[in-house]
Amino acid sequence: MARPSKFELLSRFFPEIRRKAGKGDKEQSIAYNTLACEVVLADLLRLFDKGLAQYGPGALCVRLNQGANESSYLALSDLKQDQQQAREDDASGLESFFSGVISKISELDPAKVGLVMLVDNSSVQLFPIDREYPARSVQALLEEFAA
Repeated sequence: MARPSKFELLSRFFPEIRRKAGKGDKEQSIAYNTLACEVVLADLLRLFDKGLAQYGPGALCVRLNQGANESSYLALSDLKQDQQQAREDDASGLESFFSGVISKISELDPAKVGLVMLVDNSSVQLFPIDREYPARSVQALLEEFAA
């Protein structure tokens, strides 16, 4: 089954933004939904910070697959071990994936950005969260969606 596009997901979660409504109603809906997303993202930053303080550089792994009920912090040292295991198992695609994650973490300034790894049944994506305005990318996407 194909992964839904960003706009398909937005229409499922924020149907009121696409409905025929006045400009003020759409703007108010975007502002409200951006705030709601920012609360969730701020909580993810809090969990990232907890892992960072306890384990050092890494990424907060958020499992989105059906049945998953907890997230965990993956320290850079653990990811390097996983990369080494992939190398030993001759799993070049997995080794390359870990190399990209390790590179992203190494380039990251945790004072400015928290890193979340979104994992579901079909893929893994890295999602940096800006500390200054966590919902910046969400707001831009909602505004584009409403146009």
